[in-house]
Amino acid sequence: MGSPESDESSMLISDVYWEQLKGVTRNPWGSFVATITVEKTGDNLWLGIYDTPEDAAMAYDRAAIQLRGSRASLNFPHLVASHVESDFKRLSLR
Repeated sequence: MGSPESDESSMLISDVYWEQLKGVTRNPWGSFVATITVEKTGDNLWLGIYDTPEDAAMAYDRAAIQLRGSRASLNFPHLVASHVESDFKRLSLR
């Protein structure tokens, strides 16, 4: 078991991590919400509620690819670049 100081440090690192993800916010009861702004209208598009920040960030990435194509700024660009075209199509919104 770590000291209270190390536990506090790890919590801060975790909080900083999810706060840096595009399109991800944390709701008061601990789950994560994914949203994206539609550039043409300025409206926020609700993408869903997720248990982990990574799942919410992937939902954002899928929507960003669908809405912005190659201009999309992604949370996990290495995941898109590492897949062949058929896998890339799987990332589109359903």
